Amino acid sequence: FGTVRGRLGYAFDRTLVYATGGFAYGSGGGRDFGLPNASRDEFQTGYAVGGGIEYALPTDSFLNFFRSSAVTLKVEGLYVNLDQGNRNNG
Repeated sequence: FGTVRGRLGYAFDRTLVYATGGFAYGSGGGRDFGLPNASRDEFQTGYAVGGGIEYALPTDSFLNFFRSSAVTLKVEGLYVNLDQGNRNNG
């Protein structure tokens, strides 16, 4: 699967707290993972929503091997629903 999402949040010091959401797409997965009643492998579309927190490492941090101002650590949760593309199955 894949997503096309935007982020909206609040940044203070080196920390960003944000919400994210947008379009999701994918196919397969049901039979591949042994899930019951999930035999459809066709392309599906839907939505994704979530949130997270991101922290920019200082350039002198021991985790910042390249001494770059663009190195961040991020934790994010994401919910994806791909049922939206199959509403007209007759």
